[in-house]
Amino acid sequence: MRELYLPLLTLHIGAGVTSLLTLVPPLVARKGGAWHRRVGLAFVAAMAVTAVSGLVIAGLWIAVPLAIKPPPSPEQAAAQIAGMRQFGCFLAYLGVLILQAVTSGMRAVAVGRRRAAHGALVDRAMAVFVLGTGAALAIAGICQGSVLMIVFGAIGSHGGWHDLRYHLRPQTERRAWLVRHLESMLGAVIAALTAFSVFNVSRLFGAVLPADLAFLPWVLPTLIGVPAARAWKARYTRGGA
Repeated sequence: MRELYLPLLTLHIGAGVTSLLTLVPPLVARKGGAWHRRVGLAFVAAMAVTAVSGLVIAGLWIAVPLAIKPPPSPEQAAAQIAGMRQFGCFLAYLGVLILQAVTSGMRAVAVGRRRAAHGALVDRAMAVFVLGTGAALAIAGICQGSVLMIVFGAIGSHGGWHDLRYHLRPQTERRAWLVRHLESMLGAVIAALTAFSVFNVSRLFGAVLPADLAFLPWVLPTLIGVPAARAWKARYTRGGA
């Protein structure tokens, strides 16, 4: 199993690094320009690979945790299985959010260019899926007593509900597609940075973080990213694009 897992993990890390390297240029480049489109497409492709490979990795963590990471001792097997499966649920949901966000962002551009219809069935289906999986994660968190699962599930469900309302209502604003594109891509960035923070910040600084602050790598990207995304979106929706 590790013969499959290690190349998959390498692909996941490589795509994640590529998405981080291609993150800034589309944000600062002229919207709609060649640099924005080309680097933006590279960012979307890298994010899609990151999300899909992350979903497969999460599935392995949930289905065969001990084959991926054998426990130090038989006595620790049960605790390790529970921890890896819980973490796998988080990783899987982040993968869902990233994949939905980049897809939604690209479809918003297609709507803006009259290449796709607003509120298409596929868009509504994605919104319902995010809503449902978020609710499932929150319910699982309630059952397991995990505050993080409850919080992330609630945030995801709210996002899915927001998306569903958007797709069910006619959009008369000329720049509605642009707002949608910005919201989706910035949402994908926050989800990706959350995964990066959890994997790397926790490993690098986990030993020095007090136990009551161990949740910070999970929530810091959202606490910083959401206000920053709103400010960035306002900059362009006021006519600065």
